[in-house]
Amino acid sequence: MTEAQRQLNAVERRHRALDLYLGGKNQYEIARVLGVNQGTVSRTLRAARKAWLASITDRLARAKVEELARLDRLEREALDAWERSKQNAEVLTAKVKGRGDTETSKRSEGQVGDPRFLAEARACVELRLKVLDLMPKTTNVKVSGDPENPIRHEHVMTQEQRINRVLELQAKARAALPTPREALETPGEN
Repeated sequence: MTEAQRQLNAVERRHRALDLYLGGKNQYEIARVLGVNQGTVSRTLRAARKAWLASITDRLARAKVEELARLDRLEREALDAWERSKQNAEVLTAKVKGRGDTETSKRSEGQVGDPRFLAEARACVELRLKVLDLMPKTTNVKVSGDPENPIRHEHVMTQEQRINRVLELQAKARAALPTPREALETPGEN
């Protein structure tokens, strides 16, 4: 028997051992069916488990990489949309004059930005942390004495704190902007 034939027989025997094992047979039964000793079956199954684990680990790693790439794209699109939402908006107005003539004007209005885009980016960050298993475990701490209504504090991530701070600053900036009516009024007119 040549070396190639021996290797082929070993591969066939390994596949047969795995089929029997997955079919519910124990190592002694597999050894009897294949005409080998139980130690050979044990080594074969150990090698198969190692290969399965490596395969699963590899597939899981590839799936994580693909999911992270999707999240990166979503986050990039959300942040790009956020930047676009902060750009000045052009407002066209048309006034109808006496004989059907119209007068058009164009003005530019500053925009604060749409917070929904930041919320989407934040969700991407949280999902990325979950995929990478980096999301910190939250712990609830009872602060008040009322057992029916405890106050809870959660440990949060630095990234989450930064995003929340950006949202707070954005809300303050929006509140500081004049209303559309105030923006149209010019000083000295009353």
